[in-house]
Amino acid sequence: MRPTSPRCAANKKRKGIGMKNLRLLAATALAAALACGGAAQAAVVTSQLGDIDAADGTQMTGAALIAANANDPAPFNIQNGGDTAFNFSASWTHTFAAVSGINAGSITIGLFDGDAVASGDQVANFSLDGVDLTAALNAAFEASAGLSGYVYHYTVALTAAALAMLADGSATIELALTGPGMGTTGVPTLYNGGILDFSLLSFSYDTGGGGGAVPEPGTASLLLLAGLGAFVTRRRSARRHG
Repeated sequence: MRPTSPRCAANKKRKGIGMKNLRLLAATALAAALACGGAAQAAVVTSQLGDIDAADGTQMTGAALIAANANDPAPFNIQNGGDTAFNFSASWTHTFAAVSGINAGSITIGLFDGDAVASGDQVANFSLDGVDLTAALNAAFEASAGLSGYVYHYTVALTAAALAMLADGSATIELALTGPGMGTTGVPTLYNGGILDFSLLSFSYDTGGGGGAVPEPGTASLLLLAGLGAFVTRRRSARRHG
């Protein structure tokens, strides 16, 4: 066998390195093509009822909050129930454009005097179009300081069942509290009234743009891959005839 000259060995080494780089570039372009083709696009919808008249953890009187939200629609402008009279109970409906592909969402309410500091659970019912979210709101109550005479903001993540209810463009929320409440003197009360400040419903949905099981590469990336393939073919042809 004829020995390989140093010059030929160097040429082969350079060609090998070049082909490796081309393969790496082609693999990188393919990854970019798949990523570009599969990127899903999302949009966010928000629906708010009632103004946010008090920040989370604000101490105030019920009269001051009612005065602040006097121009809001019911039930966001009234005292509802009372610690010595009857429990808070209200419902309200968010409306928005119907969409599909809803994948995540939450609801936040601002509530005055929920009295979570009292023993036991203070939420008797919290639901969205009949889907029960009571346990989640009770957990949010207990995670707050829950002092009497304060406004707190409570956020609950929507379950898959609740998200499915949003597809028709409306969501009816029901909230009922239960005693014991807590009086301003620190004495437990039989009932639990309150004032609803606002309700904010927010959710995201897929607007398309990919996300399927096998994403399609973008046009620019496909052209890049085609160009690389043609270049590699020419290089191999030149090597065979050189």
